[in-house]
Amino acid sequence: MRLLRTFCVFSVLTAASFQMKAQSFTAVNVHIPYSVTAGGKLLSPGDYTIRPLSGSPDTFVVLKDNQRAETVLRAAFMDNPDSANNTDIVLHSNGEGYTMDEMWVAGYGGYEFLGNKTARSREAERKTAVIPASTSQVRGD
Repeated sequence: MRLLRTFCVFSVLTAASFQMKAQSFTAVNVHIPYSVTAGGKLLSPGDYTIRPLSGSPDTFVVLKDNQRAETVLRAAFMDNPDSANNTDIVLHSNGEGYTMDEMWVAGYGGYEFLGNKTARSREAERKTAVIPASTSQVRGD
């Protein structure tokens, strides 16, 4: 019984730690110089803000000029602090256009946006563009 209780406490602490880490930034700001597909929507070049939705750490809203919601993105967290030395948005091209596929937050880790890539487009990738971005109101863990 004690082992089960210890396991339950560990599970709750792990989930709480993930939730706190997922909410350690409030926004990523980026200037996108190309037309980009994100969440099934074609975004025109311009300034965008990507914010996590409150209460849903794996869902982000993309705002144009920090005002108008353009699309909503679901994402899978990728914990790789060695790769997150900068805050970047990763775009991939299969020769037909760019898709917004990943977001890396400095000192934190990253997200892979779901639904943007198909198996066929992953195999056909030929070009990657990394767009520098900045975070807003980074909070410590």
